[in-house]
Formats: sequence, C-alpha cells, structure tokens
Amino acid sequence: MTLLPDYTVFIQIANFLILLFVLNIIAYRPIRRMIHQRKEEIALMSNMAEEWNKKAETFAEQLNKNEIMTRKEGLKEKEDHKNQGIDEEKRMLQEAHVSTEEEIEMARKNIQVLLNNVRQSLQAEVDGFSRELAAKILGRAIEC
Repeated sequence: MTLLPDYTVFIQIANFLILLFVLNIIAYRPIRRMIHQRKEEIALMSNMAEEWNKKAETFAEQLNKNEIMTRKEGLKEKEDHKNQGIDEEKRMLQEAHVSTEEEIEMARKNIQVLLNNVRQSLQAEVDGFSRELAAKILGRAIEC
C-alpha cells in the first residue's frame, strides 16, 4: 500500500503560499517598513543627541574658560583697587605729615615769639628789680 498524497495537499500548499503572499503584502511589508523607519529615526535622534552633547561639552568648556578669565580679571582689578588704595593712603599720610610739620613749625615759631616776648618782659622786670635792689643796697637812687 502506497500512500499517495491527495490533491487537497496541493491545494493546501497553494493556499498557504497565497496566504503568505497576501500577509506579506498586507502585514509584513508595512511592519518591516515601520521598523526600518524607526531605526532611521533612532539613528537620526542618536546623532542629534551626540551633536547636542558635543555642543554642551564645548559650551561647558567655554564657560569654564570664561569663568577662569573672569576670575583672573577680577583678581587683577582687585589688586589694582588695592594698589590704588595703598597709593591714596600714602598720599593722605604724606599730606598729613606735611600738614603736621607745618603746624609744628608754626607752633615752634609761635613759641619762639612768645618766649622772646616773655624774655623781654622778664628782662624789663629784672632791670627794674635790679635797680630797686641796688638802690636798697646802696641806699640811694640809681640812674641809667
């Protein structure tokens, strides 16, 4: 007994091939197309993300450079202001020193004038006292 395939097997094979062809057209191709599009979109977005990361890194480096430069400029400006303050302090001390020296010189002159006046008045009084003393000792009036 030999078993020969029935003609329905060929119909089933043809039916299967037709179904495979129809499913390929209706379902598989659109799904593969969508998967391919998604892969392209993912690749494009990945490239964009890498570009944005590179730009962000460049921007961060630039910010760091700017921050360092700004700090250096700030320190330089701070030093300049400090030096200006020191110079101003020296100038003010010099002015105060000169002013004080002038006041001391004026005070010395005033003291010298007062001392001369006091000496003259004391000299006049001493002359008067010495005449009186000599007159009392001698017992007579002295004329000069």
